[in-house]
Parts: sequence; C-alpha cells; structure tokens
Amino acid sequence: MRVRRVAQVSLVTLAVLALLLSQASAASATLAGRRMAASEARTITNVPFSIITSPGLNPSFNPNIHYYVLRCTNAPSTTIATTGSGKVSIGGQRVPEPASISVPLAANQSITVSHATQKYTIRCLPADFPTYAATQSGVSQGSGFLVSPGVFGSTSQYIVAFDSNDVPVWWERQGYAQNPTFFGGSQIGWWTGAVACGGGCGAGQYTIRTLDGAPVVTLGGSVNPSAGIDFHDFQKVSGNRYLATMYVPGQTANLTAWGLSSNQTVTDSQIVELNKQSQIVWRWSALAHIDPATSNVNWRTAVPDVFHINSVQMVGNQIIVSFRHLDAVYDIDATTGNVIWKLGGTPSPQGLTVTGNSTFNTQVYPQLFSGQHDAKLQADGTLTVHDNAALENRPSRALRFQINPVAMSATVIEDVTDANHPVPSLCCGSVQKLSTGDWLVDWGAGTYVAELDPLGTTVNQVSFGPANSYRASPVTATDAALSRGMDAMFPPFTS
Repeated sequence: MRVRRVAQVSLVTLAVLALLLSQASAASATLAGRRMAASEARTITNVPFSIITSPGLNPSFNPNIHYYVLRCTNAPSTTIATTGSGKVSIGGQRVPEPASISVPLAANQSITVSHATQKYTIRCLPADFPTYAATQSGVSQGSGFLVSPGVFGSTSQYIVAFDSNDVPVWWERQGYAQNPTFFGGSQIGWWTGAVACGGGCGAGQYTIRTLDGAPVVTLGGSVNPSAGIDFHDFQKVSGNRYLATMYVPGQTANLTAWGLSSNQTVTDSQIVELNKQSQIVWRWSALAHIDPATSNVNWRTAVPDVFHINSVQMVGNQIIVSFRHLDAVYDIDATTGNVIWKLGGTPSPQGLTVTGNSTFNTQVYPQLFSGQHDAKLQADGTLTVHDNAALENRPSRALRFQINPVAMSATVIEDVTDANHPVPSLCCGSVQKLSTGDWLVDWGAGTYVAELDPLGTTVNQVSFGPANSYRASPVTATDAALSRGMDAMFPPFTS
C-alpha cells in the first residue's frame, strides 16, 4: 500500500513538474520573442537617415552636404524617398519614415527635405544645363567656382556658381555672357553684348545684379551706346566708379617696319573709367602710349588687333594691365598715363629684370609669357599671372612674382603647372591665389576648372566638356544666400 501510494504521488508530482516546465518554456519563448522584437525594433530605429531620389541625386547623399541637384525635366514626376525613423518633412509635408512621395518638380525649382534639425535642399536642373563632372581628390580650401561654360557660337549659356562640394547652387541662363564676377556676398555681374575680332573682343554692357536677378546698375551699351565696353575685364573701383576695357577700331599706326602701311588701320585697346550714369570720366589709350611696331613682335598676324588688352586692375593710383599681343604686363600711372614698369615682352627702359624662372630655361623658352591673361596684384604685393604659353611649346602655368619697383626687378616665387593640362592654351584662362595657399585655375580654351595645391596637385576639379570657360572666379556668397536668390526667381515646391 505504501509503495503504491508513493507511486501515485510521484506521478502527480511529475505531471505538475511537466506543467511547470511547459509554462516556463512558454514564458522563456515569449521573453525571447520580446527580446528579438526589441532587437529588431532597435535595428530599424538605428537605420541612418538618407535621401534617395529618382532621377538620381547629385552628389550622392551625405548628411554633411545640404545642397543637391537632379535632372528632372524629362520626367513627369520626381520621387523622393528617405530612410530612418521618426518623421520627415518633404516640401513642407510631414510624413512618417521611411517615406516615399512623388512631386511634379519643375526646372529650376527646389524642394526642401527636413529631418530632425537638418535641412536639405534639392533643385531641378534645366534640360539644357551644361553636362558636368566633379572630382575631389583632396580637401578643398576654396569656396567654389563661378564660371560661364559655353560652346562657341551657342545661344544657350549659363552663369553657374558651384559651391565647395561642386554642387551648382545658383545659375542663370543667358544667350551669350562672359566674365561673371561676385561683388561681395550679395551681388553678381556679367557682360552681355555682341562679339567682334573673330570672337576675341566685343562691344556691350556690364550689369551688376542682386542674387534674385534684380539689376543694380548697368554700365555701357544700352545706357550709353558710345561706351560699348569689352568683356575682358570689369572692376568696381568704388561705390560710383567702375573700370572696364574697350576696343576702338578704325585707328591708324605706322607699321612700315612690318612691311605694312604708315597709316595701317588698327584697333586700339583702351581702359575707361565710368561713373554710375555710365559716362566715361577717364580714358587711357594704348596707342597713345605704346608703339605696337616695336612692342608687338610675335603677334603680327593679329592685325588689326595689335595690343589685345585682356585684364585690368586699379590699385590706388596704379593700373595693372595685361596685353596678350605684347606678351607683357604693364603698370600704368593713372595720373600721368606713363608706364611705371613692364614685365615680359620686348626689352625697354621700363622692363623689369626677372630672376627665378625655374620651370623653363629662358634660353630655350625666351618668352617669359606668351599670350598671358589675368595679371593681378595681390594684397601682399605679389603679382599673379596666367601664362598661356600660347606660342611656346610648353604647358600653361600659374606664376607669382615678387615685384621690386625700386630695383626694377621681378622674382618668380611660384611656378605651378597642372599635370592634367600639359599643353599651351591659345586663349582665355585665369589663375587666382587663394588666401589658404591653393590656386583656383581655368587654363583657358579647356573644358574644366580646378583647385591646385602650391605644388600643382589637383585638389578639386569640375569639367563641363564640350563647353569651355573664359575665366573662373571665386564664389563669395554663401550657399544659403545663393539658394534664397534662386528661390526668389523660382518659387520652391510646397505640397
């Protein structure tokens, strides 16, 4: 009896234990399921925020880059999708993440995507916007490139401001425009007009605008037809004074030394100062101060364009002038009109003695410059020049000189070439020394602009072939200011 009772108790105990084990197993499974669900939730929560679009975003999304473009004009709608958790605002519409919406984004129009405290602006490029490619191989020290890429003879041309991430943040379409320049952080100007000299010069006007496209002042052309200023250079000297270049055809010079007439028809290169009413208040004539017969020795086939001025800069009472067809840079006294010094070109009493021309042996390459452009005096007193090497069998280069006007000497302190451009440039181009030490270059007659370090290594490059650019200049406006200007001209998309 005892044994049988004990056996009965054991069976009951086993049943209870089995029940308890089953419940514990179910609880364990439930807990594991909860842990797995929590883990999966954490995994979903930890998906980083990103933006994906169709057509594709350019550049690819980076949380530290806040301005983007895409080509959306050939599609009826643009799809914008995000990853991550929480809520996101697209075009002002709050939606849960992950989000995916389609919007009828129009050419030039922007849409804003906001997540947490970050805001990202995406803008639609027009169908005829230049094709471009960006390559960053280092840390850019510049603020971006301002260019006007175009195919010669084309009636579709854009003024484009690329930011430091090589994103076109601001643009405006023009029929034909040259030499865009920023004036501080809120104004931009460029030349428009009719070309002459086989495309090498022009007569037109220069208009400065606010970033929303509103004109501030127009000089030359339509305001004063007798002041048909050229596109090669333009400078705001003060609040009411402007410096420009002018080509004046139908003048005469004695070119019997070239086997031509003593009254040979030539085009004079002039520098003019205009007031705010576009009246010429001061004028300097190359023909009145320089004899082309003795100064132009390499470009005689360019008659009647015997001087070809391509850059001017007023610094105090001095004017730094580059003459392509004289292969020389001149320093002019604005009061007397006399030449203070001359760098390059034919020997003359005002010529500076040059030392330190390290890259190219001057006996092999006797010309210091050949068809040079963009000669500018820097704040530290040095002079930068883009040597096109146009008639020399060597690469273009960026030069920086230490000028000593008392000793009448010039010392080459920087001589930079670009491995990506190992050839001469027949025309155009610019070099600018950034305050950080890098160079912003447009080698001329080429299809790209670049930032180079002091050793000539490419840091950043934007190419836009088959178009080319006359000159590149630094962007001095912020991305936010440029984007606001675009939004004023083309209201952003809101849902």
